[in-house]
Amino acid sequence: MEHYHGHRQRLREKFLENSSALADYEILELVLSFAIPRKDVKPIAKELIRHAGSIATIFSCKISEVDGAGPQTDFFFSVMAEFFARIQIKKVKSKPSVSGPKDIFDYMRYIIGYAPHEKAGVIFLNAKNCIVTHQIIAEGIVNSTSIFPRTVVELAIKHNAAGVVLVHNHPSGDSAPSKADIEMTKVVSQALELLNVKL
Repeated sequence: MEHYHGHRQRLREKFLENSSALADYEILELVLSFAIPRKDVKPIAKELIRHAGSIATIFSCKISEVDGAGPQTDFFFSVMAEFFARIQIKKVKSKPSVSGPKDIFDYMRYIIGYAPHEKAGVIFLNAKNCIVTHQIIAEGIVNSTSIFPRTVVELAIKHNAAGVVLVHNHPSGDSAPSKADIEMTKVVSQALELLNVKL
């Protein structure tokens, strides 16, 4: 039996006894054990947290860049991100209506929040302010993306939207809107006004 099997079992028991007592790298060890079942993942977990900066930013880094991980681990975390995204989407969609920016943040967090480059999307709302669907409409380089008013208008018509929410991420971590963001928003707003669609 490999030496790490005993450690992994002790870690599982510790989790079952008091999950909050585990360090971040220990929780990550347990997660990684599903993606890498036949290897000691403790050093990989520690290095991954160092590489990402914290457990909170795991989804925004390329897992396979860490020694001992690989494409299969990248795939595993991609599936996990999609899993969490669907939970959040269902949670927000089950509400009577979108109540504010936090709902939008929760809805889009795993869809674009951890992407390494800018992505722009549109959320379509019905007359009751409920989310109908969303669509990614542009993907840029590290710090640039473009939203085309015509695309937003066409999609608003297609989805019979009464309102739309424009969303995009800032991989740099600075959430302050750029001058281009502000100007683009004004142009899209003017285009939607012609359709009586609220931005």
